[in-house]
Amino acid sequence: MTRPAATPFLLPLLAALILAGPARAQDPLAAARADYDAISGEWVEPGRSCLDSSNTWTFGIEGVRAGDNRFSLMGIGAGPGTIRLDLVDPQTGRRLPLGLMRANETLRIRGSGVAVTLVPCERFTPEPVLPPAPITAEPLDGPPPGAPARDGAGAGDGTAGADIPDITAEAAYDTRMTGAWRGPDGTCGWRLGNTRIFADGSAYDVVNISGTADRIGVQALREDGTPATFTLVPQGAATATITRSVVGEDSAGATLTRC
Repeated sequence: MTRPAATPFLLPLLAALILAGPARAQDPLAAARADYDAISGEWVEPGRSCLDSSNTWTFGIEGVRAGDNRFSLMGIGAGPGTIRLDLVDPQTGRRLPLGLMRANETLRIRGSGVAVTLVPCERFTPEPVLPPAPITAEPLDGPPPGAPARDGAGAGDGTAGADIPDITAEAAYDTRMTGAWRGPDGTCGWRLGNTRIFADGSAYDVVNISGTADRIGVQALREDGTPATFTLVPQGAATATITRSVVGEDSAGATLTRC
């Protein structure tokens, strides 16, 4: 006895169901990066005070601080229910692999000679240190600090006194930098987005934006979990200089133009 052939409309449906299964599986490395981003901030052992930094741990995109010890973050890996960090002591070069396990409001840390359980601090990690503001000189006979500019003073020439509103680094990045850019090779191989950056064939997840409107710092994670920093300096509406610093690699600079 022969079996009836599958009806034509069922074949595409079966193929779609077969392909949809693996597609729903989340990339373990991407999940580990997201989990690490979720625990970024300051943690402390139960019963100790967050007011003393020697008691606390801080997890950031560029490194980890454990009390008075600082470690550079070389990479992020995934394990069964564990975030794996590849750390290195910048002073001695000693590597310190750590496993982080989140359980509700506690964080268990295990590694070579390390076994500690932490809880989140009430206060958030301090804001990143921004570049110092440029020092400007005022003429001795000029208006006192904070006085409104005289009519026409600096208007249209970009000098002090012009009525130019201050904007944050995040707003400057969104309005001035996002979009497609042409690199030194003449192709539009750079794309700057609010959540993702494509640069010379590599993709980076945007984690944080800091700095000023004239010098924007973007902290990101490369696809393999390696931390990276982009420093962007707008040069008008269609040109910008960019420096890319990836942990473990030499910094590279380039001039970009709008595509």
